[in-house]
Amino acid sequence: MTDEEIVRLTSELVETGQRWENWASDPTAQQLDYSDSITVERLGEPVTLYRLPDMESRAQVENALLKIFSRNYVDKKMETIFHPDVPYSLYEQNGMLYANGDFGFDYQNVFRYTGNFMVIGRMEDSISLQAELCGDDGEPTENWPPNCAMPECIRMA
Repeated sequence: MTDEEIVRLTSELVETGQRWENWASDPTAQQLDYSDSITVERLGEPVTLYRLPDMESRAQVENALLKIFSRNYVDKKMETIFHPDVPYSLYEQNGMLYANGDFGFDYQNVFRYTGNFMVIGRMEDSISLQAELCGDDGEPTENWPPNCAMPECIRMA
């Protein structure tokens, strides 16, 4: 695989990931079913959640994320997306997912890519990259992974 192919595929993957981030952080994009609601307690307060028909289970969310992101990133996102004490997080009940109508369920993104990558390794079915990251304000934060000996892996297959 040439460097140009790596850059093209990485750019496509980042765009796919950003589409997920945008959808997951925007409650208006989620098309909630407001006729199906539950009330749960979050931070000691009752919060009304509405059914999210696009996803049906925690496992489905995780599998969708794993098609785009590395295992390390998905594990971190799942902690945020399903945190029991966060008003905007998802709640699974009876094989259905419920979300807050006021916030996207991935309201606080764990990382935001700037689109700048460094190839730090290649294998037959994967390429290891170091990504430059920034916060929501656009200011650079850190490179991920911080230790190149333990790179993030983006699956190309």
